[in-house]
Amino acid sequence: MRRPIGPYADLTAPEKELFRRVIEAFTPQGVLWGPDFPSSREGGYIGQVQLGLTALSWLSDDERGWIMGGTAHKLWAMLQAPATG
Repeated sequence: MRRPIGPYADLTAPEKELFRRVIEAFTPQGVLWGPDFPSSREGGYIGQVQLGLTALSWLSDDERGWIMGGTAHKLWAMLQAPATG
C-alpha cells in the first residue's frame, strides 16, 4: 500500500477550506507554494512539487501555475535568466 507524501496529501474539509480562504483573500498571484525542501525530504523535491499540485488540484491550471511558480517569478524577476537572441 502506498503511503501519502507529506501532511497535505489527504486534506480534510476544514484544511481545504483554509487553503480556499487564503487563496480567495490573497489571490493566486499573491500566494506561493513552499515545499520546505530539503527539510521535507520525503518524496524528494519532485515529490514535494507533486504534493503541491495534488493539494491544489481544485484550482484551474492558470491559478495553480501562479501559486506553483508564477508568483515567485513575478516577485524575483531579477533572478530570471537574461533573454537571448
